[in-house]
Amino acid sequence: MTAYTEMGFVSDAIQCFRLVRKHNFKLPFRGCKYLLDRLMKITSPLISLGFYMEILEYGFPPKVYDFNILMHKLSREGQIKDAQMVFDEIGKRGLRATVVSFNTLINGYCKAGNLGEGFRLKSVMEASGIRPDVFTYSVLINGLCKESRLDDANGMLEEMCNRGLVPNDVTFTTLIDGQCRNGRIDLAMETYHRVLTKGSKPDLVMYNALINGLCKAGDLKQAKKLIVEMRLRGLNPDKFTYTTLIDGFCKEGNMELAMEVREEMVKQGIKLDNVAFTALISGLCREGRLMDAERALREMLKAGDAEGWPCA
Repeated sequence: MTAYTEMGFVSDAIQCFRLVRKHNFKLPFRGCKYLLDRLMKITSPLISLGFYMEILEYGFPPKVYDFNILMHKLSREGQIKDAQMVFDEIGKRGLRATVVSFNTLINGYCKAGNLGEGFRLKSVMEASGIRPDVFTYSVLINGLCKESRLDDANGMLEEMCNRGLVPNDVTFTTLIDGQCRNGRIDLAMETYHRVLTKGSKPDLVMYNALINGLCKAGDLKQAKKLIVEMRLRGLNPDKFTYTTLIDGFCKEGNMELAMEVREEMVKQGIKLDNVAFTALISGLCREGRLMDAERALREMLKAGDAEGWPCA
């Protein structure tokens, strides 16, 4: 089994196991484990699950770790019903689900848009004596933000803190991004200042979420202030930051500042993409600067040829 697996002949390795079972030989634990690990890396999680169930029935010792990996892979592919079946199998095999088990399934349900099931699992988790951790709360907060339930998301953050858990950058960034996407830039800025008060260090993703929200709200002045704060903290704007500013200035009709951002982008060696070019061209057209718009269009087409864009 090991030799076939190493050579990539996975189906032959599986047949070896079935021959072992057919002739009632002793289970080759090492070969089964080696093949299972290989299957989890290279095949559909359903194939891995099928083989795992086969060897379990023949006496292979079940491990929560293996079940967790299978749940993760199934959830990532949107096969949440199968992931739930794997989760249920943990208890049936006499094992105890861990915080990772619950988190994996909660994350899968939240990504599938079934937030109610995610919260049900959180209750089951607590009833089982397992405390939700930072990841649990971050996933649920993200799900609430996607459903525009900002008050509930803030409530979850407070519950998390009251239980002695310290929100990390992912938690705060998730909340800020959700607040910005729902037009509550006021709440987003409050959360940002809370991050600073707690001594945490905002990262580029958090700043980009805030700058994007401020630009959409038309508060370019505050957006520029955040750029300054970013730099003071040793963070440099990236393509997303610059493109967001260009789009904001263009929509405001301030083409001079938009062109300044474009020039700074070029100086930093950051290439404009079709989003940035489109924002510039639209803004220049609205301002009646057709010659500049045509020049920008030619630059876009030229860059498209260089990058292999389908500009034709």
